[in-house]
Amino acid sequence: MKNENKKLDQRNYYLDFLRGLAAINIIIIHTAFWSGGSYVPVAVESLTLLFDVPFFFFLAGWSFYYTREPGKAYKNLFNMQMKYLFFLIIYSIILFLVNRSDFSFWNFVHWFFYIEPHATKILPVVMGSIWFMPIYVQVTMIFSIAIYFTQLKNNTNIVLIVSLLGFLYTELGQNFLFFDRYILFYGFLYTLGFLSVKYYLNANKLFVSLLVTITSILIVGKLLNKNIFDLQSLKFPPHFIYLLASLITILIAMYFKKSAKIKATNFLVHIGQNAIFYYFSQGIATSICYYYVSLFNFRWYLKFLVIILINILTTIAISESMSFLYNLVHKWLSYKMVALFKMSTKCSEK
Repeated sequence: MKNENKKLDQRNYYLDFLRGLAAINIIIIHTAFWSGGSYVPVAVESLTLLFDVPFFFFLAGWSFYYTREPGKAYKNLFNMQMKYLFFLIIYSIILFLVNRSDFSFWNFVHWFFYIEPHATKILPVVMGSIWFMPIYVQVTMIFSIAIYFTQLKNNTNIVLIVSLLGFLYTELGQNFLFFDRYILFYGFLYTLGFLSVKYYLNANKLFVSLLVTITSILIVGKLLNKNIFDLQSLKFPPHFIYLLASLITILIAMYFKKSAKIKATNFLVHIGQNAIFYYFSQGIATSICYYYVSLFNFRWYLKFLVIILINILTTIAISESMSFLYNLVHKWLSYKMVALFKMSTKCSEK
């Protein structure tokens, strides 16, 4: 038991590496769909969606395996919300200085509580990116509890099956208990990530799995008369075809799990460990590109690659600066809280 706990306490750098890759691909996705919407082919846009938000939820479930404690999951949610609050303060200051019509106190409150986080004029991608956060909060709160109690008797497969069947049921236009299609879809991926920790795929299993998945996409797309090359239309709300497409990246990640040798010094590991700030920052970076995208008159693929590179570099600069400021403020507040606690303790002793 001690050896197992020791293994659980060890940092999984491959997991951080995958988070870093996913964060970078979010920049690519939003470059394609926002400023690139006028020149990037739909098929290319869909290819970027193979490595999308569903993978983050899969990794979140994988990460939960190492603690298996809802309390820690809730604590992580609180820390995320504090980082989001810090980001919103900076974001609001920018809006106030540049375009005051985009900012109001009630907008700030709505953004913080995810109440219709509408896009603003000068930085539209920011709030356009936040749609996943209330879903992430709900999925983590619900499924960490469900997994915790079912894994005590090794029955977590029930959570996986029920969430999948519930998701398929909601696709028929029905309600499933108190859960909507988004919660069941992403909850399934969260649970799948938890259950997949001990498994990996060899080359043969990967080939067969990919073949079955891609064949299923083609068959389901044909039967339901859906355009499988337009994944964006199958993402909101999530469709079964989008689920199958999201499994492709998961299967590939499962293949490299055993052979990947990732060091702590890998920069993608660093990005993965600070993924939430990178996610916030890409919204600013990909919004800024609206102001210079018309300056490039290359062929669409060269233009796309150049703007992706600029957006990645801009995101890194913004995220690292924001993370640095957040850590400074966090340390200062922690110091003040400790000093206040010591002072109150001395007063009570007197």
